[in-house]
Amino acid sequence: MRAIIIMFSTYTRIPMPHVRWDEKSTRYAICAFPLAGVVISLLSLGLLRLSEMLKVPEAAQACLLIAIPVIVTGGIHLDGLIDTADARSSYSDRGKKLEILKDPHVGAFGIIRLTLYLLLAFAALEILLCGSMTRKVLTTALLIPVLSRICSGLTAELLPKARRSGMLSDMVGRKTERGKVIILSLQLIACASVLLAADLISGGILLAAEGILILYYRHMALAEFGGVTGDLAGWYLCMAELAGAWALAAAGWIR
Repeated sequence: MRAIIIMFSTYTRIPMPHVRWDEKSTRYAICAFPLAGVVISLLSLGLLRLSEMLKVPEAAQACLLIAIPVIVTGGIHLDGLIDTADARSSYSDRGKKLEILKDPHVGAFGIIRLTLYLLLAFAALEILLCGSMTRKVLTTALLIPVLSRICSGLTAELLPKARRSGMLSDMVGRKTERGKVIILSLQLIACASVLLAADLISGGILLAAEGILILYYRHMALAEFGGVTGDLAGWYLCMAELAGAWALAAAGWIR
């Protein structure tokens, strides 16, 4: 329970009771990370149902759906997206890129990438909403925040860390722990099963897109930074949700 509270206290803006942050609870907080996705999914479902009743235009629904995870998380993952964009756009050596990740200032390229990200997310959601999503596609779409956090937890646990200290290293530890990998793997199997059972085509395309992104993320993190950091994990989570939305849009075109 302490691990769950620590996770929500770290990765969301949802008020939580004060608990003791011991080493074990902190390390296992990553296993509860998908619960933040569950909250976002439930809020998104409620918004869609309310919008349907009030006949809210699809464009407004898309904007509100983009706003929900930002409000719930406080934008912590978008911060990682911006910092990673600034670091990669510097085309500097590995050490300089890691310094840029720690710099609290926002660069021009970070703002440009954030704007592009939000525009692409809006376009994907507009396509899905205007396409009159079936209940099966809606189920797969609502599981994207959960799937992205499961994969984020697994990659954070399995990939080498670029730093010996920092938020990510403090949360997951320096070494891979079998117990956490098993818990997250079981979560991934369960989520993938629901996706495929809900809609084989949409679920399959979504899982394939996430798999390809993980391979790219691993290559990029190791080649450019020597491992993953908290900011890179934020970048990955944002890109996983964007890739998921566009995978479902592509699945609609294939049909």
